Amino acid sequence: MMALLALAACRIHDTFSCTLDEQCAPGGRCEPVGSCSFPDSACAGGWRYDDYADGDRAGQCVTVDGCPASYTATVPGLTSRYRPVGQLTPWLAAQNDCADDGAGTHLVVIGSNAERLGVQALIDDDAWIGLSDRVTEGSFRWVTGAALSYTAWGIGQPGDTDGSQDCAYQKHKTQDWHDHACEELLLYLCECDGVASDPATY
Repeated sequence: MMALLALAACRIHDTFSCTLDEQCAPGGRCEPVGSCSFPDSACAGGWRYDDYADGDRAGQCVTVDGCPASYTATVPGLTSRYRPVGQLTPWLAAQNDCADDGAGTHLVVIGSNAERLGVQALIDDDAWIGLSDRVTEGSFRWVTGAALSYTAWGIGQPGDTDGSQDCAYQKHKTQDWHDHACEELLLYLCECDGVASDPATY
């Protein structure tokens, strides 16, 4: 009986999973891996997982398995972290740059109106998004392989008439989407959400 009581007293705490920042205590944020973190200047990225994080993350600094330290921009209410890039770049090179940051990073995948408007606030000009029909003409897919559950195409878009406009961007002034030749040079926004890119879809 005493042994059982001792085991109960030493039981490791329960874990807690989040999907929104609001589910964490005040001042915390929900990391893309589904665990809360809180500011900690002792960590290189400035954030540390709380004691209820899943797996071996509890109490550890947030690093690549959360988001790289360069992903500091956020959209209120969403768990993703973003890295705006102010360098004019072709679409595929932009996607490769984002994907090189880690297993859960890629060109931004916009899943809601809140994210679309948040993206507009993070970058100062037209910018590539992680959407293309490079694999199958007329069938736009996100770089993660996800189908489109939310769209914000501009009037008459996608407007590719000769098959040369295979990559999508978001217009800064109107926040709607247009297709464009992938070789054109635009700014871009990387997203860290813990979901890996799927090269077979782009």
